[in-house]
Amino acid sequence: MQDLRKKLIIIVVILAVFLVSILLIAMLADDSIEETQVEEAQQEQVEQDAAARVVAPEVTPKPSAPVVPVVVEDPGEQYARQSAKIVIERLGSYSNQNENRHIDDVKSLLTASMYSYTKEQLTAVQGNEYSGVTTQVVTSKVVSFDDATAEVEVGVQRRSSTASETNMTYQTGTVRMVKQGSSWLVNGIYWQE
Repeated sequence: MQDLRKKLIIIVVILAVFLVSILLIAMLADDSIEETQVEEAQQEQVEQDAAARVVAPEVTPKPSAPVVPVVVEDPGEQYARQSAKIVIERLGSYSNQNENRHIDDVKSLLTASMYSYTKEQLTAVQGNEYSGVTTQVVTSKVVSFDDATAEVEVGVQRRSSTASETNMTYQTGTVRMVKQGSSWLVNGIYWQE
């Protein structure tokens, strides 16, 4: 019996400690809930005070910048200028190993007399050791234009290459064009020295 009493006392003590622990936890949780509610109320009050103090800024319209008119190039002038650029870059870009295809590439953009002249004058000598020229139009401007003729001033950058070296040169020239049908064709190229 003594053992039974001891066991009963131990069980009662354990239950009492357990109940006291639960009560303490409940009281602490209740305090933290109250603190959270107080903090939320204080935060809400701060936000309301801040909203009451916000004043909308005055908006004054800024003066607008002057409108610069867009200069639209005449479509005919643009067509002539673009055709001149294409011819200059393709005729001026070749190698001694391309079998002069650069001339035939622009045949449709040249007058018959300009094509014949170009075939005679610009035929590159073919060879085993590579040499070539790459031409890029860096500036172009229509200097005269009417229904039948146009002159385009071009500035080019030429890079000449061989197997051992590369050189860069710049040159300006004038491309004379004539209108045949609806197409602008190159009728002459005149380089400045």
